[in-house]
Amino acid sequence: MTPALTGSRPRTDTERPASSASETPGPQPTAYVPAGPVRARLDALLRSGWSLDDVADHSGVDTATLRVLTGPVAVDARVRVQVAAAVAAVGRTPLDVWDVPAIGTVRRLQALAALGWDPALLAGRAGLDWAGVRCAPVVAAGSALLVSRAYDRLSMTPAPAGPGAARVAASAARHRWAPPLAWDDEDLDDPAATIPPPRPPRRGLAAAEVLELRAIGLSDLEISARLRLQVHTVTRRVRRAAA
Repeated sequence: MTPALTGSRPRTDTERPASSASETPGPQPTAYVPAGPVRARLDALLRSGWSLDDVADHSGVDTATLRVLTGPVAVDARVRVQVAAAVAAVGRTPLDVWDVPAIGTVRRLQALAALGWDPALLAGRAGLDWAGVRCAPVVAAGSALLVSRAYDRLSMTPAPAGPGAARVAASAARHRWAPPLAWDDEDLDDPAATIPPPRPPRRGLAAAEVLELRAIGLSDLEISARLRLQVHTVTRRVRRAAA
């Protein structure tokens, strides 16, 4: 049996939770839980700038136990449930347990994808799974806030040019995801809000607009977002004009 970690010292192989014949039979509350999630939470805290002493002060778990948790332990190591709960709560805010509708988060990630920003990467940085959040009715408010901040920072900036950004933008175009300029900020979180469908390519006028925007230094991604055209359409217009 693998030693279980407590709030003060590791239990030995011979130690067992106290029991007696007079205890009420039947299922009892689980006293220990796997150490893996606790170790992962500790690792995240340490990487974000917390020290073991900081975690100890905020969790009430002594530093010696935390140090054991950050060291090599058996795969099936366990910790007391009180220790796991205390460590999990460190650094959390009410936003982490308060849910909000997911639609605004999804729309922001889709709009950034239209500019070439990888929605899976941005979602992951906010603690979300991109494949799952598109089908989820709600997300944690803290995650929604992180995505909103990323959107505010990136919504007027195309992703750095490269094959990855081009693939993301092309995928967004296939899915008809609206770019940031298609949305009014106040509509992003409104389930009833809609945007007009993409306008069909206008050969003469679009070509002139594309060249004007190219002349002031905009990239193909920026032009596609501004004119609501697909990136490959913008590129084709430029090539034809240069021929």
